[in-house]
Amino acid sequence: MKRAFIGLSTPIGYEYRHPIRERQDAISDIPNPFLESVNGLLLCYDELWFPSRDYCPVDLQALDYVHFLEDSAPLRDRALVAIEQAEDAFAPEDIPEPDGQFLKQQWQAVWDRVPDIALDNHGRPSAFGTGNSADGRLFSKDLLIAASLEFEVDIIVNSALASSIHALHVGANVKQMDSGFVPRAVEEITSIHSLDFVTKTGSYHESVEELRNHERITEFRQFLSQEAPNQKDFVALVAEVNRQVDGYAEMAMRKFLKGNAIFSVGSATVGVAGNLVQPGAGSLLSGVLNAGKWLKDDADRKKVAWSMFVLDIKKNQSSVGRR
Repeated sequence: MKRAFIGLSTPIGYEYRHPIRERQDAISDIPNPFLESVNGLLLCYDELWFPSRDYCPVDLQALDYVHFLEDSAPLRDRALVAIEQAEDAFAPEDIPEPDGQFLKQQWQAVWDRVPDIALDNHGRPSAFGTGNSADGRLFSKDLLIAASLEFEVDIIVNSALASSIHALHVGANVKQMDSGFVPRAVEEITSIHSLDFVTKTGSYHESVEELRNHERITEFRQFLSQEAPNQKDFVALVAEVNRQVDGYAEMAMRKFLKGNAIFSVGSATVGVAGNLVQPGAGSLLSGVLNAGKWLKDDADRKKVAWSMFVLDIKKNQSSVGRR
């Protein structure tokens, strides 16, 4: 089970023109949070955890794999204690400084697609505090909240903070993760870019549900967890994924077809970075890799199983994510 924690510092901004809750007399409105690479996150993780609905885009709140600490008294109480402890837990030099200019660039990318919104860096006060993408101190609170959960999570970090995060260790069950890295790479691989689907309520797109149910999604997530630390950025990770899938596909074709001249077993036919141009080649490759007849043992099959997720996406790329 892979879980992501989206905390007080994660949203890149809060949208006030179309809030989660409208202002009512003395009751404040609650702006709608905006996240980066939402659809990549949903493909990378089995579950997404938020402190409360105040930090979750409204278009994600009804999904059955999205959870809130506020709905569990034990989890909520531990999180509130962790927030208090975070005040003195880290030295000032360990607190990350957000890149304000980069944050504005991220906002502009959203504004370019949805002009009729009002983004700001901060939310409204809640029991957990006030979310703020421009306040690095909130990241220390997110670290300790995540450590208090007692199950393994990746902390999702907004890209304006990611470049200045230091190696703060608070427990074996907590990992740091740049939301512009692996989830963004997954969006490139699947061609489901969150910015292409952004609306005033968020950027979730229902096409991710089919991919979340793919029979090889677990192996794909495991591969990403192992490979991502070896890559410097999302571009390098995408390139490595495509390189390995190309290699497995070509090896499968060569061994399975044994030189059959009907098929061109080169980058023009099996190159995952481009299109599968040979009619029927995508389906055949899927069958070859699924059957695994050319593999010697179960260990070999498991090693390449994740590539089926990518190959199936490329095979159906014209329909997936553009419906």
